[in-house]
Amino acid sequence: ADGARYTNQFLTKDGKVYYFDNDGVMYQNRYYKNWGNTYYFGADGARYTNQFLTKDGKVYYFDNDGVMYQNRYYKNWGNTYYFGADGARYTNQFLTKDGKVYYFDNDGVMYQNRYYKNWGNTYYFGADGARYTNQFLDKDDSNTHIHYFDSEGRMLVNQWLMYEGSTIYFDKNGYPVTGKQDINGQNYLFNEDGALIPNGINRVNYTQYLGTLVGLYQNADWFKDCLSNHTMYYGKVKSGVNDGYSFITAKGDPTSWFYFKEIQDGQVLIKYVDPTTATDVAHSKFVEKAIPLKALTAIYNNEQNETLINDYANKLVAYK
Repeated sequence: ADGARYTNQFLTKDGKVYYFDNDGVMYQNRYYKNWGNTYYFGADGARYTNQFLTKDGKVYYFDNDGVMYQNRYYKNWGNTYYFGADGARYTNQFLTKDGKVYYFDNDGVMYQNRYYKNWGNTYYFGADGARYTNQFLDKDDSNTHIHYFDSEGRMLVNQWLMYEGSTIYFDKNGYPVTGKQDINGQNYLFNEDGALIPNGINRVNYTQYLGTLVGLYQNADWFKDCLSNHTMYYGKVKSGVNDGYSFITAKGDPTSWFYFKEIQDGQVLIKYVDPTTATDVAHSKFVEKAIPLKALTAIYNNEQNETLINDYANKLVAYK
């Protein structure tokens, strides 16, 4: 109003803010730093306010007071963005903050509830945007599509995990395996929750080829009845002459003992207690019979019997 030239002063005119330097020159296309903040004045000299600036391939944001966002999140359009120490928006970048890792895509949008694949690995960023680290992920709460992400956030694929006393193996899709598995040429047995059953391979071998199948082959109903009220055991013969036989038994029921050993030409020699004779194992009559291993395998491969046999296998425990 007095006609004096503006020098090192701000001018607010028509709702916009301008700045004139010590020589009275209006700032245009220039940053201005003061009070610990950074501001920007555009081509028309107006201060950027609640605006984005794209400069030298980077994106910046200035709030309602014209202050550049630095080391701050910005939320809009249902998304979250981050502006770093230099004020530039994170784009196709990772952010480590407060011990957590976040990722922002090519549009600067923070990944949330999304997988990210790179370097031959798969990662996951949760609802809060933080990368899953040393965590399980159950996407559909079904307990069947569970993944685990290690200390580097990598999803375990074709890998073992020791967790709270359990051993778990994740397949090529990153899911825990269950049941019988051939892993790198070795046979293993896992329960329905994906935990490795200690000595599970022994249970599979004994029941598939020499144990439960023998019982099913002889008398399926009788063998099932023996199992109904007793724990099944497997192991080596502990007393008497070691003649190469092994056994399984329903504890306390002498009529349920089966002795067996492999013989030549794909045969299995069965020595089992005749349930119609003495109830004392030491004095009961043993019956021997050679059965082709092929025949037992055929029984096992019968879809109708497989579930029943696997159920028996899961009830076996080591004899002590």
